[in-house]
Amino acid sequence: MLNDTHRRMRVQLKKIMTDKWRSYLKTKLDPGDGFILKWINKNSSEFSKKWEKSLCKTCVSVDGCGYKLLEKCDFYSKEKG
Repeated sequence: MLNDTHRRMRVQLKKIMTDKWRSYLKTKLDPGDGFILKWINKNSSEFSKKWEKSLCKTCVSVDGCGYKLLEKCDFYSKEKG
């Protein structure tokens, strides 16, 4: 089982990369490496708050959909351990 910090960081990275991909789809331009630092400066605090409220932090499926930071989920299954 991963510790909470490691889980949060993995999910946060997936969220950043998903947002970067969406930015590309919207503009058809590579947002570049600076996108990640801009995202962290703009969104990391809010991400952490949502993470604390989400079911994702204790779900076995966190690597698949944890970046959505859901407070309610029909597919939630608590990780054992």
